Amino acid sequence: MKIGLIGFGTVGTGIYERLIQSQDEIERLLGEQMNIVLFL
Repeated sequence: MKIGLIGFGTVGTGIYERLIQSQDEIERLLGEQMNIVLFL
């Protein structure tokens, strides 16, 4: 799964950190690898 984040301010940083912290659980639930792409 590819997830795109536009911007890396306060909100973008918070979402990125939460996704990284939950990456193993998200990948287990979805059954596929997660790939985060940043658009700065």
